[in-house]
Amino acid sequence: EYLSCHKEENFPGELTVNITYTLTEQNELMVDFSAKSTEDTIVNLTQHSYFNLNGHQEDINHQKVTINADTILETTDELIPTGKFITLKNHTYDFSEPKESPVIIDNTFVLNNHNAATLYGEKSKIKMTVITNQPAVHVYVGGNCFGQIKGKENADYHSTSGICFEAQNFPDAPNHSHFP
Repeated sequence: EYLSCHKEENFPGELTVNITYTLTEQNELMVDFSAKSTEDTIVNLTQHSYFNLNGHQEDINHQKVTINADTILETTDELIPTGKFITLKNHTYDFSEPKESPVIIDNTFVLNNHNAATLYGEKSKIKMTVITNQPAVHVYVGGNCFGQIKGKENADYHSTSGICFEAQNFPDAPNHSHFP
């Protein structure tokens, strides 16, 4: 649980956020969020976990990604959504069929249904499925992990050490009336 005080990050009201992580008997990691504010405010919660199914000393280049989306949100150079949608047919980011993980991506995919994405590690034979009740998944690889973060067994984490699947609402939704 986290309590964000009134005006923290310039948002009104006290916001209490609860996150519960559950490991199930079916080998699932479930993440449940809830939030309550004392005033009207904007909340779009997600998690920013990196995944690498072939082990922490491998990069994600040869893992297969599938994303259940026909469109992504168009963004400005600052990654702010314009309100327009880009069709993924014949697009670099068309992951309707499994293909190798990109080494650079930072985009919001408009989901077709709750089965958002899968990641498959060919070396490990491990498959992960992302299921959500949110309308989008933001997929992200890279970041500021350039030899600065040490992992298990003193591994040097770098920009292709993992991939994030951030299930969430559309970013900047309050500024686009047609967004959910």
